[in-house]
Amino acid sequence: MGLGIWSMHFVAMLALRINEPVWYDRLVTFASAVAAVIGCAIAFGILNRTTVSGRTIAAASVFMDLAIAAMHYTGMGAMPLLPASRQSTCGGSSARSSIF
Repeated sequence: MGLGIWSMHFVAMLALRINEPVWYDRLVTFASAVAAVIGCAIAFGILNRTTVSGRTIAAASVFMDLAIAAMHYTGMGAMPLLPASRQSTCGGSSARSSIF
């Protein structure tokens, strides 16, 4: 499950097209996959009991959510982007023109 979540996110990031050079740090990308796998393993470990209550489902969902969040933010950190330095059409510079 963790690798499925990670691969869906990574394929979507590969499909992203922006006007800036993009590359991915391999070690940080691998760490994002590990975060997803470990978090999902903990969630499934919590659910792998003979009796499952609402509390165990809630605890497992918290770990699954944390796994997805950790994978996402770690994966986004693997993509270093240089800030664009473009001027606006008015000749001045603004925060919005430096982003777009």
